[in-house]
Amino acid sequence: MKKLLTIVAIVSFVAFLVSFFNKIINKDAKNPKLAQSEKGPASAADVDPQILPDPAPNSMSPDVGAKDQKIAGIMRQIGLKRLPFAKKNGFWEVKVRFKSTVKKCEAGDLDLIRIDQKRRSPNSLALSLEDMGKRKNLIFQKIDVTNITNSAFILRWKAETTQTAEPRSLGLYLCSNSRGSNSCSTAAVTDINQVLKNPEPGSDRVYYFQYIQEGEQLALLDTSRSEARNAKGLNQVLSQQSVSAKEAAEVSEKISQSNLLIGSMAALVNETGLTIDLPRNDPACPLPHLQF
Repeated sequence: MKKLLTIVAIVSFVAFLVSFFNKIINKDAKNPKLAQSEKGPASAADVDPQILPDPAPNSMSPDVGAKDQKIAGIMRQIGLKRLPFAKKNGFWEVKVRFKSTVKKCEAGDLDLIRIDQKRRSPNSLALSLEDMGKRKNLIFQKIDVTNITNSAFILRWKAETTQTAEPRSLGLYLCSNSRGSNSCSTAAVTDINQVLKNPEPGSDRVYYFQYIQEGEQLALLDTSRSEARNAKGLNQVLSQQSVSAKEAAEVSEKISQSNLLIGSMAALVNETGLTIDLPRNDPACPLPHLQF
């Protein structure tokens, strides 16, 4: 009997020891820090991706999609509309033509341009496309004022921007160039009706202005919207697009003042190019102040 009790006691003690060591082993296995220190550094495959720490703020890539959507929203708000033109071999090609809507007994832009041109040296009318930030000509071409509404022009210039570069601000101008500056951006920006009030030609004058933005696509500013004359809103758009603060302020002020003082109608857009409307008075209703 004593031997039996002794055997039972030994078996119970062994069972206790087995149970005790199993608990210790299981506890260590559930502790990832202890398991890692014993096994060495864990490999990427050993780490649960659900418990990885968040990356440091500086290592996170910016949410480009959200930024682009924000910029697109602001562009729509101020009236910037994307143009359906594509680059060809690294160049933009935009066809520009002029038309003249007839007004009944009312002076139009074309009438005023012809009056002002008559007072100046011959062949001083010019069409130009200029980089407003760098203040340089991309295109400068003389135009015959007597045949302007029957003419079409192909504007072709080298595309400069890439997907990551800041956009380029372009001004499409029609101006007088009697002083030979070969630049419309240096001409005076005033109300075109001053032609009737001031018979002296004075300095060269801008007759027409249209803002175009060049990026991966071209965009045209709708001058019929009041936002097109709001320098603060224009500045906000350019600043959001990574344009330097100085250039954004200068360009937005130029755009605002040009649209406010000249009051040009936005160019009409179709798949082949742009059409600029220069209204004129109906010859059936002669106006004395339009005689020249």
